Amino acid sequence: MALKRKSMYGLEIEMFTLNEEGKLVNGAPDILEAVKGKRIEKYVRKELSKCMVELGAKEKRSIKECGFAFLENLQELVELAEGIGYRLLPLGCHPGREMPGLHTNSWYDAKKAVLGKDVVKEGRISGFHFHYTLPEGIVQKKTEMIKRVGRSKTVNTFIHQYNFLGACDPAILTFCQSTPIWMGFNWAKDSRVLVYRDLKVTKNGDSLRGIHYYLPMFGSFSGYEYTLEDIRVMADQRKTEWLKLLEQANYPTNEIAGFPTLKFMWGPLRVNKIGTYEYRGPDMNHPPVIFASSRLLYHALKAIEKKQLNVVPSDIGIEEPFVVEDGNIYIPPHATLRNLERQSVINGFDSDWVHSYCSALYSLVAKLTRRKVPYLKKMLDERKTVSDEILEMVKKNGYDTDKEIPEDMLNHVALYHANRLSAEIKNTRKIL
Repeated sequence: MALKRKSMYGLEIEMFTLNEEGKLVNGAPDILEAVKGKRIEKYVRKELSKCMVELGAKEKRSIKECGFAFLENLQELVELAEGIGYRLLPLGCHPGREMPGLHTNSWYDAKKAVLGKDVVKEGRISGFHFHYTLPEGIVQKKTEMIKRVGRSKTVNTFIHQYNFLGACDPAILTFCQSTPIWMGFNWAKDSRVLVYRDLKVTKNGDSLRGIHYYLPMFGSFSGYEYTLEDIRVMADQRKTEWLKLLEQANYPTNEIAGFPTLKFMWGPLRVNKIGTYEYRGPDMNHPPVIFASSRLLYHALKAIEKKQLNVVPSDIGIEEPFVVEDGNIYIPPHATLRNLERQSVINGFDSDWVHSYCSALYSLVAKLTRRKVPYLKKMLDERKTVSDEILEMVKKNGYDTDKEIPEDMLNHVALYHANRLSAEIKNTRKIL
């Protein structure tokens, strides 16, 4: 018998603040001040970067409900920002070279102590975070920690959904990629993920490595899990390791040690202390892309629970990813997933392997739920993401994407996408 519960969906997004010429500026403090006393104040939060604001919405039973509430918040925030001279950029990074100012508090300062100069890179990247309610009884509300649970259908459902989200990562990264240009150079179709995770790319004799290249425990998907206890112990180990790193950097640990264990999970997928799966892998992108990708994940997770499907890492999943047989969804081994991640980040839909993998996920959801996501189907048919659109725009303006791109062109790209955000909120409501 399937579990009976109220599945909830939520999201958070991060957006950059630009001036009216498209240049990255430290506008977040002004916006945070301007929202005080407004209806949306509780949904707008400070981030590490002074060039960035975070926006959320109250979790709802459906993507449509949450989407309407979120778009209302977004429209109000965009109008408020524009009223004080700022534009909001819905991409995973600004393609230019401006460096942001950074906010300070104990958590942010601890990151600076460990990451050093690399921490400013984190201030230049933004993502969107997909939330979906955990099965009941996984997180203890008082301690905000993963519970110890024995035999339970709840735990089985949790493990299958958790591993499924991990397997979806290369596909959702591809659908959402919006960052082909980092600091004026075309590094990869998804430069943000390259910069954040434990990856490294060499191009034209130069190398770019992620800020977690030497800290994969914190910045990468650690692999599939098979018991709740493994996830609980790994969360404890992350916290312990982070405190050790702070001690090595001569940073005081008393305050940081008081944070909940689950706060120390900040890779692509984590169990959030509020009781949700938080998939935080993909680039920030325009609302239609965000909601289309969310719809794919939301309906798949509901189907796994409702139909009591098992999600099985297997060699079968190498050649036939997301195939369903006898109540099992076969997904590729972790080693294959890492190779797919790299291909997605560097090549996107230019890789036939990645395109096939994305198509397989889309087909699975269509088969299980009889629901189609036309926006993603169009992307698959055209093999074009926002990253591809950006590179196409740069080329149409006469620039070689294999060479350094001028700052005025990069600001033009950013301003175009900020203005597009302002115009598309109404159309996104129609899609929902």
